Amino acid sequence: MIRVTGILLAAFVAGMHLAVIGHELGHALGFLLGGGHVDRIVMLTPLPAGHVRGNTPVPWLVTWGGVLFGTLATVIPFCVAQGTRRRPLVRFLALMTVVFCLGHNGTYLFVGGLIPFSDAKGMVDLGAPRWLLIAAGFPFLAGMVLALREAIRPLRGELSRPQFLLAVEAGLLSVPALMVMLMGQAVDPTTRAGVIGLVVTYGVCFAVAVWGCDTKTADPVGGSPAAPSRLWPAWTSVTAVVVLALEWLAFAHA
Repeated sequence: MIRVTGILLAAFVAGMHLAVIGHELGHALGFLLGGGHVDRIVMLTPLPAGHVRGNTPVPWLVTWGGVLFGTLATVIPFCVAQGTRRRPLVRFLALMTVVFCLGHNGTYLFVGGLIPFSDAKGMVDLGAPRWLLIAAGFPFLAGMVLALREAIRPLRGELSRPQFLLAVEAGLLSVPALMVMLMGQAVDPTTRAGVIGLVVTYGVCFAVAVWGCDTKTADPVGGSPAAPSRLWPAWTSVTAVVVLALEWLAFAHA
Protein backbone atom coordinates (compact mmCIF):
# COMPACT_ATOMS: atom_id res chain seq x y z
CA MET A 1 0.00 0.00 0.00
CA ILE A 2 2.88 2.38 0.78
CA ARG A 3 4.34 1.67 -2.66
CA VAL A 4 1.06 2.61 -4.35
CA THR A 5 0.85 5.80 -2.29
CA GLY A 6 4.37 6.79 -3.31
CA ILE A 7 3.68 6.19 -7.00
CA LEU A 8 0.52 8.29 -6.85
CA LEU A 9 2.20 11.10 -4.92
CA ALA A 10 4.87 11.39 -7.62
CA ALA A 11 2.22 11.17 -10.35
CA PHE A 12 0.26 13.95 -8.64
CA VAL A 13 3.31 16.21 -8.63
CA ALA A 14 4.07 15.59 -12.31
CA GLY A 15 0.48 15.66 -13.58
CA MET A 16 -0.74 18.60 -11.53
CA HIS A 17 2.25 20.79 -12.34
CA LEU A 18 1.86 20.11 -16.05
CA ALA A 19 -1.84 20.94 -15.75
CA VAL A 20 -1.12 24.22 -13.94
CA ILE A 21 1.50 25.17 -16.55
CA GLY A 22 -1.09 24.60 -19.29
CA HIS A 23 -3.60 26.70 -17.34
CA GLU A 24 -1.19 29.61 -16.90
CA LEU A 25 -0.14 29.45 -20.55
CA GLY A 26 -3.84 29.83 -21.32
CA HIS A 27 -3.93 33.07 -19.34
CA ALA A 28 -0.85 34.25 -21.25
CA LEU A 29 -2.55 33.37 -24.55
CA GLY A 30 -5.55 35.42 -23.42
CA PHE A 31 -3.33 38.46 -22.95
CA LEU A 32 -1.91 38.08 -26.46
CA LEU A 33 -5.22 37.33 -28.22
CA GLY A 34 -6.71 40.42 -26.60
CA GLY A 35 -4.03 42.62 -28.13
CA GLY A 36 -2.09 42.97 -24.91
CA HIS A 37 1.32 41.79 -23.80
CA VAL A 38 2.78 39.32 -21.33
CA ASP A 39 5.46 40.55 -18.95
CA ARG A 40 6.16 37.30 -17.19
CA ILE A 41 4.77 33.86 -16.41
CA VAL A 42 5.62 32.96 -12.82
CA MET A 43 5.30 29.46 -11.37
CA LEU A 44 5.56 29.08 -7.61
CA THR A 45 7.65 25.91 -7.73
CA PRO A 46 7.42 23.56 -5.82
CA LEU A 47 3.82 24.60 -5.21
CA PRO A 48 1.39 23.71 -8.03
CA ALA A 49 0.43 27.34 -8.55
CA GLY A 50 1.38 30.34 -10.64
CA HIS A 51 0.26 33.60 -12.21
CA VAL A 52 0.81 35.69 -15.32
CA ARG A 53 1.81 39.34 -15.35
CA GLY A 54 0.72 41.43 -18.28
CA ASN A 55 -1.73 43.95 -19.65
CA THR A 56 -4.67 43.70 -22.03
CA PRO A 57 -7.69 45.76 -23.11
CA VAL A 58 -9.83 42.58 -23.20
CA PRO A 59 -9.79 41.12 -19.66
CA TRP A 60 -12.35 38.36 -20.27
CA LEU A 61 -9.95 36.57 -22.63
CA VAL A 62 -7.37 36.42 -19.85
CA THR A 63 -9.87 35.31 -17.22
CA TRP A 64 -11.35 32.52 -19.34
CA GLY A 65 -8.13 31.67 -21.16
CA GLY A 66 -6.71 29.57 -18.34
CA VAL A 67 -9.67 27.20 -18.18
CA LEU A 68 -10.27 27.05 -21.94
CA PHE A 69 -6.68 26.45 -23.01
CA GLY A 70 -5.93 24.32 -19.96
CA THR A 71 -8.79 22.02 -20.90
CA LEU A 72 -7.86 21.92 -24.59
CA ALA A 73 -4.33 20.95 -23.58
CA THR A 74 -5.81 17.67 -22.31
CA VAL A 75 -5.81 16.46 -25.92
CA ILE A 76 -2.01 16.05 -25.88
CA PRO A 77 -1.65 13.62 -22.94
CA PHE A 78 -4.86 11.86 -24.00
CA CYS A 79 -3.35 11.10 -27.43
CA VAL A 80 -0.15 9.93 -25.73
CA ALA A 81 -2.16 7.59 -23.51
CA GLN A 82 -4.02 6.17 -26.51
CA GLY A 83 -0.79 5.50 -28.34
CA THR A 84 1.12 3.87 -25.48
CA ARG A 85 -1.11 0.99 -24.41
CA ARG A 86 1.88 -1.35 -24.60
CA ARG A 87 4.00 0.98 -22.44
CA PRO A 88 2.06 0.97 -19.16
CA LEU A 89 4.20 3.44 -17.23
CA VAL A 90 4.08 6.07 -19.98
CA ARG A 91 0.36 5.50 -20.35
CA PHE A 92 -0.15 5.82 -16.59
CA LEU A 93 1.70 9.15 -16.43
CA ALA A 94 -0.15 10.45 -19.49
CA LEU A 95 -3.51 9.48 -17.98
CA MET A 96 -2.61 11.16 -14.69
CA THR A 97 -1.86 14.33 -16.64
CA VAL A 98 -5.29 14.03 -18.26
CA VAL A 99 -6.76 13.60 -14.78
CA PHE A 100 -5.34 16.85 -13.50
CA CYS A 101 -5.82 18.88 -16.68
CA LEU A 102 -9.53 18.08 -16.39
CA GLY A 103 -9.58 18.22 -12.61
CA HIS A 104 -7.71 21.51 -12.17
CA ASN A 105 -9.97 23.36 -14.58
CA GLY A 106 -13.14 21.47 -13.71
CA THR A 107 -12.86 22.15 -9.98
CA TYR A 108 -12.14 25.83 -10.66
CA LEU A 109 -15.46 26.04 -12.48
CA PHE A 110 -17.55 23.71 -10.31
CA VAL A 111 -16.35 24.91 -6.90
CA GLY A 112 -15.96 28.49 -8.16
CA GLY A 113 -19.61 28.50 -9.14
CA LEU A 114 -20.53 27.57 -5.57
CA ILE A 115 -17.89 29.74 -3.86
CA PRO A 116 -16.57 32.36 -6.32
CA PHE A 117 -12.81 32.77 -5.88
CA SER A 118 -9.71 33.26 -8.01
CA ASP A 119 -10.47 32.84 -11.75
CA ALA A 120 -14.08 31.93 -11.06
CA LYS A 121 -14.62 35.19 -9.17
CA GLY A 122 -13.27 37.05 -12.19
CA MET A 123 -15.71 35.17 -14.43
CA VAL A 124 -18.65 36.02 -12.17
CA ASP A 125 -17.55 39.65 -11.91
CA LEU A 126 -17.49 39.81 -15.73
CA GLY A 127 -21.10 38.62 -15.87
CA ALA A 128 -20.96 34.82 -16.04
CA PRO A 129 -23.85 33.24 -14.09
CA ARG A 130 -22.72 30.94 -11.30
CA TRP A 131 -24.96 28.11 -12.53
CA LEU A 132 -23.09 28.17 -15.84
CA LEU A 133 -19.76 27.61 -14.09
CA ILE A 134 -21.19 24.69 -12.11
CA ALA A 135 -22.76 23.14 -15.21
CA ALA A 136 -19.58 23.59 -17.25
CA GLY A 137 -17.37 22.13 -14.54
CA PHE A 138 -19.37 18.96 -13.96
CA PRO A 139 -18.48 17.20 -17.28
CA PHE A 140 -14.79 17.91 -16.65
CA LEU A 141 -15.04 16.29 -13.22
CA ALA A 142 -16.80 13.29 -14.73
CA GLY A 143 -14.02 12.98 -17.28
CA MET A 144 -11.43 13.22 -14.50
CA VAL A 145 -13.08 10.33 -12.65
CA LEU A 146 -13.13 8.14 -15.75
CA ALA A 147 -9.49 8.91 -16.59
CA LEU A 148 -8.38 8.28 -13.01
CA ARG A 149 -10.27 5.00 -12.82
CA GLU A 150 -8.43 3.82 -15.93
CA ALA A 151 -5.05 5.12 -14.72
CA ILE A 152 -5.13 3.44 -11.30
CA ARG A 153 -6.44 0.02 -12.39
CA PRO A 154 -2.92 -1.46 -12.66
CA LEU A 155 -2.10 -0.31 -9.13
CA ARG A 156 -4.84 -2.07 -7.19
CA GLY A 157 -3.44 -5.58 -7.28
CA GLU A 158 -4.56 -7.55 -4.24
CA LEU A 159 -5.50 -4.50 -2.18
CA SER A 160 -9.02 -4.46 -0.80
CA ARG A 161 -11.20 -1.54 -1.82
CA PRO A 162 -10.78 0.23 1.59
CA GLN A 163 -6.99 -0.24 1.44
CA PHE A 164 -6.88 1.01 -2.13
CA LEU A 165 -9.04 4.01 -1.25
CA LEU A 166 -6.70 4.93 1.60
CA ALA A 167 -3.64 4.60 -0.66
CA VAL A 168 -5.18 6.70 -3.44
CA GLU A 169 -6.43 9.46 -1.14
CA ALA A 170 -3.10 9.59 0.72
CA GLY A 171 -1.10 9.77 -2.49
CA LEU A 172 -3.25 12.29 -4.35
CA LEU A 173 -4.59 14.47 -1.55
CA SER A 174 -1.54 14.90 0.69
CA VAL A 175 -0.12 17.95 -1.13
CA PRO A 176 -3.47 19.81 -1.47
CA ALA A 177 -4.33 19.03 2.15
CA LEU A 178 -0.93 20.32 3.29
CA MET A 179 -1.47 23.53 1.33
CA VAL A 180 -4.79 24.06 3.10
CA MET A 181 -3.22 23.48 6.51
CA LEU A 182 -0.45 25.98 5.77
CA MET A 183 -2.84 28.71 4.67
CA GLY A 184 -2.56 31.53 7.18
CA GLN A 185 -5.22 33.82 8.55
CA ALA A 186 -4.05 36.54 6.17
CA VAL A 187 -5.53 34.62 3.23
CA ASP A 188 -8.85 36.00 2.01
CA PRO A 189 -11.69 33.95 3.59
CA THR A 190 -13.33 33.42 0.20
CA THR A 191 -10.11 32.06 -1.25
CA ARG A 192 -9.57 29.83 1.78
CA ALA A 193 -13.12 28.45 1.51
CA GLY A 194 -12.65 27.90 -2.22
CA VAL A 195 -9.40 25.99 -1.77
CA ILE A 196 -10.99 23.82 0.91
CA GLY A 197 -13.84 23.20 -1.54
CA LEU A 198 -11.30 22.11 -4.16
CA VAL A 199 -9.73 19.60 -1.79
CA VAL A 200 -13.11 18.17 -0.74
CA THR A 201 -14.23 17.90 -4.37
CA TYR A 202 -11.01 16.14 -5.34
CA GLY A 203 -11.41 13.73 -2.43
CA VAL A 204 -14.95 12.81 -3.46
CA CYS A 205 -13.95 12.34 -7.11
CA PHE A 206 -11.00 10.14 -6.12
CA ALA A 207 -13.30 7.99 -3.99
CA VAL A 208 -15.76 7.58 -6.86
CA ALA A 209 -12.93 6.52 -9.18
CA VAL A 210 -11.69 3.94 -6.66
CA TRP A 211 -15.20 2.57 -6.15
CA GLY A 212 -15.53 1.98 -9.90
CA CYS A 213 -12.05 0.52 -10.29
CA ASP A 214 -12.18 -3.20 -11.06
CA THR A 215 -8.96 -4.89 -12.14
CA LYS A 216 -10.94 -7.83 -13.50
CA THR A 217 -12.50 -5.63 -16.18
CA ALA A 218 -10.37 -6.01 -19.28
CA ASP A 219 -9.25 -3.05 -21.33
CA PRO A 220 -11.13 -3.32 -24.67
CA VAL A 221 -7.85 -2.83 -26.56
CA GLY A 222 -5.00 -3.79 -24.32
CA GLY A 223 -6.53 -6.60 -22.28
CA SER A 224 -6.06 -6.84 -18.52
CA PRO A 225 -4.01 -4.02 -16.98
CA ALA A 226 -0.33 -4.87 -16.63
CA ALA A 227 0.94 -4.90 -13.05
CA PRO A 228 3.44 -2.11 -12.33
CA SER A 229 7.06 -3.19 -12.21
CA ARG A 230 9.33 -2.61 -9.22
CA LEU A 231 10.84 0.38 -11.04
CA TRP A 232 7.59 2.37 -11.15
CA PRO A 233 8.24 4.22 -7.86
CA ALA A 234 11.70 5.26 -9.06
CA TRP A 235 10.60 6.28 -12.56
CA THR A 236 7.54 8.23 -11.38
CA SER A 237 9.72 10.04 -8.83
CA VAL A 238 12.30 10.88 -11.49
CA THR A 239 9.52 12.19 -13.75
CA ALA A 240 8.20 14.42 -10.97
CA VAL A 241 11.66 15.82 -10.24
CA VAL A 242 12.32 16.51 -13.93
CA VAL A 243 8.97 18.31 -14.31
CA LEU A 244 9.69 20.47 -11.26
CA ALA A 245 13.22 21.24 -12.43
CA LEU A 246 12.12 22.23 -15.93
CA GLU A 247 9.27 24.31 -14.53
CA TRP A 248 11.65 26.14 -12.21
CA LEU A 249 14.14 26.80 -15.00
CA ALA A 250 11.51 28.02 -17.47
CA PHE A 251 9.24 29.97 -15.13
CA ALA A 252 11.36 31.06 -12.19
CA HIS A 253 10.02 33.08 -9.27
CA ALA A 254 9.79 36.83 -9.60
